[in-house]
Amino acid sequence: MLLRQVRNSAVLLVVIGDRWLDGKIGRRPIDSADDWVRREIAEAWAHDVPVVPVLLNGVKLNPKRLPDELAPLARLQYFEIRTRRQRSDIRLLGDRLVEQIPQLRSRFSAKHIPLVTEYRHPIALGVHRAMEHGTDMPPPYIPRDVDQTIRDALRARKHVLLIGDSTAGKSRTAYEMMQTELTGHRLIAPDDAEELVSALSSLTSEEPHVLWLDDLHRHLTAGGLTPSVIRRLPKSVVMIATIGAQHYALYNTNLERTATGVPERWREVVQASKALELFTQVRIERRWSPAELDLAASNDDPRLRRAASLGQNYGVAEYMAAGPQLLQKWRAGWSPGGNPRGAALVAGAVDAYRAGMRTPLSRDDLVGVHDTYLDALGGAQLHPEAIDEALAWATNLEYGATSLLINGGDDTYYPFDYVVEAVGRDGTSIPSATWEFVLGHMRDADFMTVLMSTLAHDELNYATRVFDTGSDAPGATYTIEPEALTDDMTRLMLLAGGERALYVGLDRVSQLLSDAKEGTPEREYAVGIYHRERGDTAQAETFLRQAAEHGYLDAMADLGALLLKAHRDDEASDWLRRAVDGGSREAHCNLALLCLERGDLATAARLYDEVADIVSAASALNLGHHLMGSGEHELALRWLTHAYDAGDASAAASLGALHLVRDQPEEAERWWREASANGDVAATGALGEVHVWRAEFDEAEPLLRQAAEAGLDRPAGLLGVVYLVRDNDSAMAGHWWRKSRAEEDAEISLVIGNMLFENGRLEDAVPFLEKGVEADGGGAAYDLGQLYKQRNDMEKAVFWARRSADEGYEHGPVQLGGMLMELRRYAEAKEALLPAHEAGDHRATHNLGVVSLYEGHRDAAIRYFTAASQAGVPEATAALATFREEKS
Repeated sequence: MLLRQVRNSAVLLVVIGDRWLDGKIGRRPIDSADDWVRREIAEAWAHDVPVVPVLLNGVKLNPKRLPDELAPLARLQYFEIRTRRQRSDIRLLGDRLVEQIPQLRSRFSAKHIPLVTEYRHPIALGVHRAMEHGTDMPPPYIPRDVDQTIRDALRARKHVLLIGDSTAGKSRTAYEMMQTELTGHRLIAPDDAEELVSALSSLTSEEPHVLWLDDLHRHLTAGGLTPSVIRRLPKSVVMIATIGAQHYALYNTNLERTATGVPERWREVVQASKALELFTQVRIERRWSPAELDLAASNDDPRLRRAASLGQNYGVAEYMAAGPQLLQKWRAGWSPGGNPRGAALVAGAVDAYRAGMRTPLSRDDLVGVHDTYLDALGGAQLHPEAIDEALAWATNLEYGATSLLINGGDDTYYPFDYVVEAVGRDGTSIPSATWEFVLGHMRDADFMTVLMSTLAHDELNYATRVFDTGSDAPGATYTIEPEALTDDMTRLMLLAGGERALYVGLDRVSQLLSDAKEGTPEREYAVGIYHRERGDTAQAETFLRQAAEHGYLDAMADLGALLLKAHRDDEASDWLRRAVDGGSREAHCNLALLCLERGDLATAARLYDEVADIVSAASALNLGHHLMGSGEHELALRWLTHAYDAGDASAAASLGALHLVRDQPEEAERWWREASANGDVAATGALGEVHVWRAEFDEAEPLLRQAAEAGLDRPAGLLGVVYLVRDNDSAMAGHWWRKSRAEEDAEISLVIGNMLFENGRLEDAVPFLEKGVEADGGGAAYDLGQLYKQRNDMEKAVFWARRSADEGYEHGPVQLGGMLMELRRYAEAKEALLPAHEAGDHRATHNLGVVSLYEGHRDAAIRYFTAASQAGVPEATAALATFREEKS
């Protein structure tokens, strides 16, 4: 039956790859007279059926390598198909056959655009081949987590772009989703921008079509897929596209917001970036999710099960496409006795591609670029193999899937993209010799990608040379009118070609780069600021220091700011003071900040005052807080008000706290209400606290609850106080105290303890005040002394009063002395009071007079009372009056 079909055919196509000629282990199938391919060719010749050899990826037919019966194949007119252009080559083959074979002409007189369902094999649309397993069909499709998102977009007839690493499964997923959702569509799959434009011109009907754009970056050129082309597409056309993550990163640089009218070469990048936005973008992860791995592991295909078992190290799709295996083969090739020259050929091709070379490299190109890599690892000591052997090793098809170097036809080669991306992920730098090679061998079609690669790798010197290489005429000048050039790549462009272009409407950094001339302090300053914006502080310091040492004022100010941020305060102070002396207003602010950090509040306030009109809200707020903490309440009020007027709503809460400290509770409440209305829950809590201190528990509760439910601890603790004092509800009180973390936070405990003490809940207050001693030793101990005194437990009262005095609390000695006096322990009381008297505590002085009186030392008592009276202690004045009456 098979031979009968050959006899009845209009033409027999013999598809020949290197494995057909070389075979596997042992004898080749075509050497056998019973081989079916051999019999089919002989049958065609016997019945005058035209035979056309179809050579894959540069295979050469040598009659000496063929059996005698098949040797005439080498003399026939052949046709080549290259992997990178297989779809266009197949279409061209079809057109040639229709032209040359009359039997076909009648059947295909009209241009036929196949239906989606006619593409039964995904490999025809660019899906990576999988490892062989008794069939050339791909393994079953494993549903991906993103499938539903893609389906929804296709059902809504939206254009879809799948983004991911090489061999992540982008093309296979796109193929499967298209087969299920777009079955009635005809499919157009152009190989490049030129074919795309030609295909679009043939769309004259409203019949639904799919534009299949695998490797979308090949179509993103000025003459290819632009935003205007996309917008003009009929509604019946849906695009489904894929793009590698590295290519997407180059285009996805926000350039659409950085330029509108650029030189033609840059217009491509801008238009490409805008075109990407017109797709529904879906990211395909290289590593599969647990759910996806489970599905793969339960599949009957042993390749899928094996790939799923390696899911912790590889993605299923990348393993199936032999990516990890080929990467391992390449790395193993470097060893002596391996294939070091072959590995070097691959390394050169990989880095040339990473540097932007997208056109395949010729054999001579590969030889020219590979020496750098071979020599770097030992050269002749590695005992490298011959070039022919090295090239055969690098191009050998592995696992029936792919090879390290892929034949691009006409004796040209390009690297397997999986290896390119793996090297890129490692962050390996590209040697200077490779950049030089690329600049010397780049084609015009490579200009854009090479330039973008130099900028992405921060190779500014090479970027400048690419810019020059790509100019249409020596000395040509462009006018660039961007909307807002703030993108980092655009600044790199300015560094690369700044003297060759005129720029309008730039952001400050880009404007500095554009204006500054080489060899001037202005240029050093501009480059320093550029590096500072990119986060490269070492480079920024180098260039800013050079400009500052030449006396450039702005450089002094910015260098000082940079050093201040690096906590190199002495150096920062020197440069900032020089900048202040030179008249830099910005330096005033940074020097003031340094003074604040050093505790020189007066100098900081003076510096800020001299440039008050440029002091930011944040700086004013910071200064206000420092002044408030130092007791400079009037100045604090001025700067906190400045911060609020400058737009910092949080300053309202600080103004409330300041007015409370100034004993202006009404003003404090007003500001807290302002802050609360602006959504400041801390101010809401503060308002609630005001009501608690006033024993206005009903007003306090909703405010405290709002702040407590927002996660604030102090309001939660006070809410517990409300429930205990107002409702005697210890369960609810305990609930909110636990929420407030009072058992862990001494400051919260202190607030709760004080509040309970104020409201007469002495027993409840004790544990909170004792915890509060950790936060405010002297003050909390003083409160505990008072509490135990009220409970007539004088032993504990004296213990806590002594603790308060020992920890330096200002009222502690007087409290302790008073308690000891009540207990008639006069000697101890005198011992406690004397240090406070000597430190200027006039109440202690008065109490010493009382102790002296009890001890019978009248003259000493009068001296103490006189001193205390002169200091304004009314009790001492009364005691002196009593003495005078007794004397009279």
